[in-house]
Amino acid sequence: MKLLKNSTIYTVSIMIQGLSVFILIPFYTKYLSTSEYGIIAVINSMSGFLAIFYTFALQNGLIRFYSECKKNNVKTKKLFSTIFTFLFINSSILTLVLIMFGRSIIEGILKGVVFFPYIFLSLLSISFNSIFNIFLVLLQAEQKGEKYGLFYITFNLTTVIFTIVFLSIFHFKILGVLIALLGANIIYFLIVLINIIPKINFYIDKKLLKELIKYSFPLILNGLFSWATIFINKIILNNIKSASSAGIYDIGFYLGSVMIIFPSAINQAYLPWFFEKIKGKRKDRLKIIKFAEFAILFYSFIALVISFYGKDLVTFWVTRDFRDSWMIVPFISFSYVINGIYYFFVNILLYHKRYIKYMPISSFISAIINILLNFLLIPQFGIIGSAFATFIAVFISSLIIVFISDRLDYFAFNRIKIFLIPSLFFIISFINFSGKVLNPTHLLISKTTIIFLIIFFAYIFFKKDLLLFKDIIFKKSKL
Repeated sequence: MKLLKNSTIYTVSIMIQGLSVFILIPFYTKYLSTSEYGIIAVINSMSGFLAIFYTFALQNGLIRFYSECKKNNVKTKKLFSTIFTFLFINSSILTLVLIMFGRSIIEGILKGVVFFPYIFLSLLSISFNSIFNIFLVLLQAEQKGEKYGLFYITFNLTTVIFTIVFLSIFHFKILGVLIALLGANIIYFLIVLINIIPKINFYIDKKLLKELIKYSFPLILNGLFSWATIFINKIILNNIKSASSAGIYDIGFYLGSVMIIFPSAINQAYLPWFFEKIKGKRKDRLKIIKFAEFAILFYSFIALVISFYGKDLVTFWVTRDFRDSWMIVPFISFSYVINGIYYFFVNILLYHKRYIKYMPISSFISAIINILLNFLLIPQFGIIGSAFATFIAVFISSLIIVFISDRLDYFAFNRIKIFLIPSLFFIISFINFSGKVLNPTHLLISKTTIIFLIIFFAYIFFKKDLLLFKDIIFKKSKL
């Protein structure tokens, strides 16, 4: 029962975090210009990059090492003490070094973004947030889903309230957004201290820290390459085009990235079931294949809905200057569908622990492809070129993981089918670009008709697969 309960809490928490972004979008677009919002998007992208070095991916080591020592209070205290003490020291030193010596480098990379006060406030936020995020991972490791949900949700709500106040009442613009985030991070950092101090002593076990960093290093690389595949686009857009382009892109990116909720949440429920079935007989592997193929159809359908009605939502939800953001929604939402395919094959590597070292290969290649394509496509195609670059990079990354996993532990997936379905749905999503041919009413009727036809035929031809899908997601809580 705990698996289902915690998975539900994590899913709801992620959805509320996504909802908080949607609540803020009208305020961002009303009180900020496209260039002002673009500066925030660029700063957030940089923050995601630096956060990897602030945490050293120790959240992965925390979960892995805690599973081995959770019944030994002495060892768990040593683990928590080592991780949190190291993070306190690392965050403080890294922040001081960047403030003292990083100004020229950061301002050189982030064209048009001033270090003081914008980057300065962002660095402070990252330093406090890194401790808070590791604390959330600790709650996950301890399977304290309710407490995790409480902290995660209230943090996001606090950020939303602070942001609305600083934007709509004080009219602080960029500064207001950054101060709101910093204020929320400081409050929850202090709350974390109250909760974590009884669990730790301030010392570092050097041997344990070495083991943690050794375990986490491939995942640090994977995190960096993944960032370069998804989030670097805004920085390149800002440097090649303008901050306005980065801002418009970011709105469309947020809408398209709603799609990530579904493969991430479903994978949480699927993974324990997969680890059980992979050890079973041939019929168990066939169930895995059936589940994966239906899940990809489901992901493709959700991405199609988001892509279809994203244009209508953008028209209603944002000011006129940001409305071109709808054009990148199909590229981003279907990138996450392809990432859902990636999950099914990378899980095979995760099961065979010695194969984890191969994970950074695909993310490194996709990062290089994304960066190169961004520089090639942005000058001519702008935000659409940038979004298309990410789609191609993620697609190639998934193909590489399929290639690697096939040579380590072959599964008889219908590879043509699992890539063809999202590709067809992706092509259908471009009906929104026929706005010059169809008037808005006819376009809406056409999209809605397509959605209902897909639901009808999917129910007829995939009814058994739907029951298996439902059973794994909602009834396998005993795992």
